[in-house]
Amino acid sequence: MQSYQKELLLARIRCGYHIYKGKDITLYIHHPTKEQNYEAQLVFAEAYEEAYAEENMVEKELLEMLEDQGFWNETIKERLEEIDKQQDILKKQIFELFFEPRERELKRLELNELREESAQILSNKHSYDFLTCEGIATFAKSIWLIENTTKLPDGSDYDWEEISPTSLLTQYKKAVIPETQYRELARTTPWRSFWNCNKSCSGVFEGAASDLTTEQVSLMSFSLMYDNIYQSTECPPDEIVEDDDAIDGWLLLQREKQSKSQKEKLLEKLHSKHKSAKDIFVAAKDYDDAKRINNLNSDYSQHIKKSRVKQLSEAEGGELHHYKFNDIQKDLKDEIMEAGMM
Repeated sequence: MQSYQKELLLARIRCGYHIYKGKDITLYIHHPTKEQNYEAQLVFAEAYEEAYAEENMVEKELLEMLEDQGFWNETIKERLEEIDKQQDILKKQIFELFFEPRERELKRLELNELREESAQILSNKHSYDFLTCEGIATFAKSIWLIENTTKLPDGSDYDWEEISPTSLLTQYKKAVIPETQYRELARTTPWRSFWNCNKSCSGVFEGAASDLTTEQVSLMSFSLMYDNIYQSTECPPDEIVEDDDAIDGWLLLQREKQSKSQKEKLLEKLHSKHKSAKDIFVAAKDYDDAKRINNLNSDYSQHIKKSRVKQLSEAEGGELHHYKFNDIQKDLKDEIMEAGMM
C-alpha cells in the first residue's frame, strides 16, 4: 500500500466508523453499540424462528440439496480438508526455500492455485445460503444494523431516499479490509509507532475492550502476532516477516516445534514413572483424547502399532501372544545376541 492509503485506513479504524460518499450524499456507518448488538441478536432470533415456522431450509437440508446438485459431498469435503493441509505444507516450503527465488515462487504458484480451488468450492457450498433460516436471519440482522448505525455527518438519522439499506450494505461489504492489508498495517509505520506507544501509554484506542470495533480488534490481533514474532529468539529476517506466506510457514514450523517439545516432556514424565516398561498404555476419556494420546507415539512407535495390528488381523481368531509380535521377537533376538548366546 502507498503511505496515503495506510494513513486513510488507520484514520478510519481509529475513528471507528466508515464514511460512504455517494453522488449527492455522505453517510457515516458507525460501529454498533452493545445495546444495538443486543437488539440485532433479537432481530436474528425472531427472523430465524419466523423463517423456520415458514418451513425454510436449515443448513443440513441445504447440504442435502447441494449434494443432489453435485456441489457438495463427502469427496468434496475431504478435498477441501486436503487443500488446507497442502496449503500449510506449501507455506512451510515457501519459508524454507525463501532465499531460492525460483523454487519459492513455483511453490507460491501452487499455493495460489489451491486458494482459487478452495474459494470455488466454498463459493459453491454457500451459493444458496440465502435460502436457509440462517441466511434469512443473517440478512435481517445486517439490514437492521445498517439502518440503525447509519447517520448523516451532523449525527442525525438518514431518511434513505438516495440509497436503500440493501445497496448501502453491499457497498459496506465491498469496503471490508482484507487480511493482507491488516497485516501490512500491523507490521509497518505509522501504525507500528502508535502500537509501540501502547507499552508506555494508556492505550491506542479509547474505551473498554468490549467497545472496540471489529476492525480495531483485527488490527490489534495482528499487531500482537507480529509482537510475538519480533520477540522470538528465532525471529526470521525482515524479508520473511514481510512475506505473508513465508511468515505463515515459519509460524507453522514454530508451532510444530513447540508441540514436539511438549510431547517430549510428557513422554519423559511417563517414562520416569515406568522406567523398565517397553509399552505404556494410557486410558483415553474419549475419541479426541485417544487421538492426542496416539500422537504421542514416535514414527517408529506408530510403525510398530501398524505392524501389530496387521499381525492380529492375519492371526487365527484375531488373537496372538504378545511375545509373537515381530518387534518383540526382534528385541528377544537382539538380547540373545548381546548376551553372546548365538
